[in-house]
Amino acid sequence: MAIKNFWAFNPGETIFAEKLYQKYKNHIDLYFPIKDSGIDLLAVSKDKRHILSFQIKESRYYEDEDCAWHQENIKNFTKNKDKVDFYVFVIYLPGHLVNAKRKSKFEIKFVIVPTKELWRRIQRKKPNKNGTYNFYFRFRDDGTLQEVREKKSVIQDNSLNFDYTKYLNAWSLIHEAYEA
Repeated sequence: MAIKNFWAFNPGETIFAEKLYQKYKNHIDLYFPIKDSGIDLLAVSKDKRHILSFQIKESRYYEDEDCAWHQENIKNFTKNKDKVDFYVFVIYLPGHLVNAKRKSKFEIKFVIVPTKELWRRIQRKKPNKNGTYNFYFRFRDDGTLQEVREKKSVIQDNSLNFDYTKYLNAWSLIHEAYEA
């Protein structure tokens, strides 16, 4: 059995886990699976009645852009869609674009999407020739978060499928899921 190297977590996984724990430490415990099975993080309610699973994708840091690029392989998504409750896209924004006090810092945003909703949206996307879905998120001047990787005609016909604003830092979705 291949064991995950505990000393080399992806930064996005640990950053998200830390933020999730800060928000819900009185309600959940967090666990990282030993073997990579498509689940990056498990949240277990303190009463042990609810378990939530997360797949976490992070983007590289773009110095002069208010955008992020994530990818997910179609085989992995299809294989994991029934066992992962949420996909979390971690976005790093440059400080000078988000009015941070220190311009050398960056701000972290989380796009928290229920996997069933992401699956619904993926049905309207086209994977690339390598069998990968691209998610190219851009922050608009009006405060919305749009996925802009698809052709303009596809986005215009399905505009709601490419608006991710309601999933931006949507911690309440996690809270609702473990309260259900």
